[in-house]
Amino acid sequence: MKTTREKLGLLKLRFKELPFRPCPEINRPAINPVKNFKIPNICYQTWETNTFGKNHVNELRYLRELNPEIEFIFFDKDEREAYMEENWGSHDIFKVYINSKFGVMQSDIFRHCILFDRGGFYIDANKKLNNPLISLINKGTSALLFFDGGETAETTRFLPPSNIISSFPNHYLWTSFMGYEKNHPILKNLISSICEFYPYFKNKVLENPRLTIISYTGPWALTKAAWEYMSSLDNFENFEQLVINSSDTKSWYMKGSEARFLQEPHYLYSKNEVIVT
Repeated sequence: MKTTREKLGLLKLRFKELPFRPCPEINRPAINPVKNFKIPNICYQTWETNTFGKNHVNELRYLRELNPEIEFIFFDKDEREAYMEENWGSHDIFKVYINSKFGVMQSDIFRHCILFDRGGFYIDANKKLNNPLISLINKGTSALLFFDGGETAETTRFLPPSNIISSFPNHYLWTSFMGYEKNHPILKNLISSICEFYPYFKNKVLENPRLTIISYTGPWALTKAAWEYMSSLDNFENFEQLVINSSDTKSWYMKGSEARFLQEPHYLYSKNEVIVT
């Protein structure tokens, strides 16, 4: 349940951000495309609709201006489902996707699948970067990993494999920002894991759906898949990393983006619900 302060905050957003409007540049080709990078110069984004608040539209426009080397492709809910059915319709992951009861789960599954299928970058529609994507990688980079700068393995649910805990960040991975070459093993393992645990979560009423979603399709699921794959490697020379301070919301969250929750409620407030049928 939202607090009085949160309700007042959303009321203020109505005055500042509404009416919702489309972002004309939401799909934009690369202006100065780069070639011969393992990670293709394409960034995928998704939200339920291509309608955003006033300041949010300006922020989305700026993200594209900051990245002239990158093509941006946006999927709304219907386009997302069409992609999943066409490209993953015969895979078990589509059954999980289509039966997921939360948009955030469908968004998680979509980003894992499209980056595995095509390679490229993914950025949440409410997140921003202060540096061009292309400046964060080199031509040989196969995975761009964004670690949370706060919560570490010492304070969370499980430890990384012992052979990487001292040589690689033990913070959990964000799924809000991602970059992978096509067919990356981390994403392959993650998709397989989501399918494997589907029978366990099917039709189960969960007291706190958000925590389970984070572990099942979100950041902790990605972290586990990444750690398991990294433990099989001798070095991490094809990985690039960026540590994010998640508490510094002004640095990473687009101005006015909270207004989107007037369209689709945040799963933070869900209690005693089924996440997948």
